Amino acid sequence: MSLDPASLPGIVLDDSQAQVTGNWDRSSNFKPHVGQGYLHDGSRGDGLSTATFKVKVPKAGRYDLRMAYSPHATRAAKVPVVIKSGGKETSLTVDQTKPLDSGTAFRSVGQVDLAGDGTQETTITVSNSGTEGFVILDAFQLVEIAKP
Repeated sequence: MSLDPASLPGIVLDDSQAQVTGNWDRSSNFKPHVGQGYLHDGSRGDGLSTATFKVKVPKAGRYDLRMAYSPHATRAAKVPVVIKSGGKETSLTVDQTKPLDSGTAFRSVGQVDLAGDGTQETTITVSNSGTEGFVILDAFQLVEIAKP
């Protein structure tokens, strides 16, 4: 099953929108996936494969960062993700062996404060630096967290 990014809530960044460096292989074997498939690093763990997403959020605030990937025992358990926004940098580590949230193609990987008014750029970078197992790059989803 392929999910249309436009049909999902929040801001969805599909792997096709990433600026990639290094060796990434395309696949659509594991489902569900967002868009036409996903990328993986071939379990190289050499630190040479990166993917950077650039986004301008419509307004500043706290966002739930969710990642789409196909969980499996052969996936990397320590995938580095770096978010840069408004002069701040947040580093997260994603365990892609963990199952996704029930009934969805995404799993929440952290909450981040993002600068934004539609003009400030935020970057989200994934790499295979220091990883063991396959790094899967399918999509990210940013969902604004309502203030209480």
